Amino acid sequence: MKNYKNYISLGILILVLCGIIFAFSEISKNNNLTTTPTVQSPPQPNFENIPARTSQNINVSFENNFGGNKSDTVFEVYKFNYYYIVGSSNSTTKYFENCENNTLFLLIINNNGDVKNLITLNISSSFNIVNTKIYENSILILIENNGLKLIEFNMQSEQFNVIFTSSNKPVDLCVSSEPIIISLVNNYTEFYFVNSKQKINHNQKIFKPNLATDYANGTLLFFNEDNQFNICLLTKNELSSLKIFENTNLITFNITEENIVLLTKNNNLYSVIILDYNFNQLHKLSVPSGNNYKLNYLNNQHYLTYTVNNALNLLTFCNHADLLNTTIIQQNVLNYYITMSNNINVVCKNTTNTITIANFDYLGKPTTQTTFKTSKNFEIKNVEIDNINTYTLIGNFEITNPLITQNFGEYDIFICKVSA
Repeated sequence: MKNYKNYISLGILILVLCGIIFAFSEISKNNNLTTTPTVQSPPQPNFENIPARTSQNINVSFENNFGGNKSDTVFEVYKFNYYYIVGSSNSTTKYFENCENNTLFLLIINNNGDVKNLITLNISSSFNIVNTKIYENSILILIENNGLKLIEFNMQSEQFNVIFTSSNKPVDLCVSSEPIIISLVNNYTEFYFVNSKQKINHNQKIFKPNLATDYANGTLLFFNEDNQFNICLLTKNELSSLKIFENTNLITFNITEENIVLLTKNNNLYSVIILDYNFNQLHKLSVPSGNNYKLNYLNNQHYLTYTVNNALNLLTFCNHADLLNTTIIQQNVLNYYITMSNNINVVCKNTTNTITIANFDYLGKPTTQTTFKTSKNFEIKNVEIDNINTYTLIGNFEITNPLITQNFGEYDIFICKVSA
């Protein structure tokens, strides 16, 4: 009798295990989702608290660089109490000793330019970072790696964790009330709500969205699709269109306390379109054709900057789209960063292998300007400007130059603080 009961118990246990295996296989099949536990690379050499170098240039407060024997590339920078730098590396020495050829990293630097911590995650094969977003206490990183992976970096524990994988082709990562992964499956677009584990499919291919924010019990999305620009509401049940601009693509936009301001392109014609919060068109202004458009708003005026033939232009208009002023504020510009506070602050990378840091009044007249010689492949990825006209620059460089005086390998990470 005792053996008979044992056989019954064993049979029940086998049935339960089979049910669990079947259920798990169905979940995996329906959601195309796998999770991977936290995987950390071996401990890195201790580079913490190595002070940044003091420059002989009186305009440079400090400069420092980080890297290994090959290429270490910055993708995004977030500033909290520290600078959180997200990037990729194929170095295997110095800061990236014991790493493999495909490494995702999170470099944490303090306000004085020295390292607080470096956390790395070895990826099994080559990958590209698609986008990063902040969600609660984490930095979410979407990468393309034989499909897609969503990787969380917890800023409290300072650890990586792979939380989502799929064979889909990644398009973008959005965050509103929860993270949303946008990906392509054959000829349609899939929206995957990461926390809720829900999917919404859209029957057309969507290009990179421009906005994701909570709106009317859903998520407001701006995106280009084929030959039109859409404003849509995404819920966990459907994607519904709120406004369509046919034969038009969105270039950039800005949202102020009064209006939604769009910069659009129709064929080769560029226009500023001002909407109310119900997406009704109020005003329209034709603007010149150019590149590197940026919209800013301050004191009830809109400022559009853009480049034409490497000249940086400033165009000012009011809330009724009346043109107020146009001027060229800088020549020989490849790309630039701009902020507005008590004046217009601009950092330009120039065609002459220099960096120009300048302040302008609101008519575009220069008030201060300083130029630094750099190497050819000197890429600025982040600019922070404080209230006394000092600028912290973070990015990449190839060889030493008057701003960054040491290097480790082919392509390093740098930080420096300069004054205009």
